Amino acid sequence: MTEHIKIPLERVAVLVGPKGSVKELIEERSTASLNIDSQSGDVEIADPKDALKGMRAKEVVMAIARGFSPEKALKLFDYDLLMFETIDLSNIARTEKDLLRIRGRLIGKDGKTREIFESLTSAYISVMEKRYA
Repeated sequence: MTEHIKIPLERVAVLVGPKGSVKELIEERSTASLNIDSQSGDVEIADPKDALKGMRAKEVVMAIARGFSPEKALKLFDYDLLMFETIDLSNIARTEKDLLRIRGRLIGKDGKTREIFESLTSAYISVMEKRYA
């Protein structure tokens, strides 16, 4: 089983981590190898020894790509009931200005609204601009 994911170039360094530490940790926890092309943002998750952990590796990479810190994303390996979900807000916004307003309201002043959502729901939330397919 091999998975291919495209991540934003500005998130490649976060996925690799200092001296490759995050990449190595994901490989160790997932039993798969990660091949990261830092020029294009293409990530290949290849040959996991455990298929379920390989699928979790894809979720971890996608979470980091969508703005989560590696510490929060790696929790996906620890809890079977923890899920990674993305919601495309562009489907409910009529214009780019509406989309900016919605994102601003979700985040709130200095991130206060996002913090309240997280504390009330026990969820982690990342609001990111869509820049790629």
